[in-house]
Amino acid sequence: MSRQSIVARLLAIVVVVGAFFGVRSVWRAQRGGREKTSQKQVKASKADPEVDDEKSVPPEPRVKETVLGVAVRGHLAEKAFISRLRSVLILRGGQTEAEKGRGEMVEKLMAIPSDELPPERRAAWQSLLEAWRGLDDPAIGSDLEIRRKGQEAATVLNAMLKEHGDGDIQF
Repeated sequence: MSRQSIVARLLAIVVVVGAFFGVRSVWRAQRGGREKTSQKQVKASKADPEVDDEKSVPPEPRVKETVLGVAVRGHLAEKAFISRLRSVLILRGGQTEAEKGRGEMVEKLMAIPSDELPPERRAAWQSLLEAWRGLDDPAIGSDLEIRRKGQEAATVLNAMLKEHGDGDIQF
């Protein structure tokens, strides 16, 4: 036998063996897919015998629900409060002297929702608003207790503003 015929026969054997193993792996992959599908069908038929496989609806994905802690909710409420406060102050800065009125400003500040703030800071905000309202009324404005509460409230709120990096706003 010649060298070329031996090489040709070895090459033919390698091609046949390779084809055999290639066909075998494809056949196993197809059979494995059918087995998985049939296992799913068996499970579905055991779970609900009246369900038609062609009409079955996949389950809806669950929506992730985020539960916020009290501290996180308070922090977010403070950030929202500061944002609203800043927008009122920016609006006031753009007004002319004739448009600026203390009563109007207090009304705008009172419109800022503070219900979500932590109790200590909500109480401080209400005390500060009360002190500002007292500035227009001479009977209330001369009350030293209201002024003292207003100063304490301003201290609490200024600390909150500094904690959030908004120290440029001062009461």
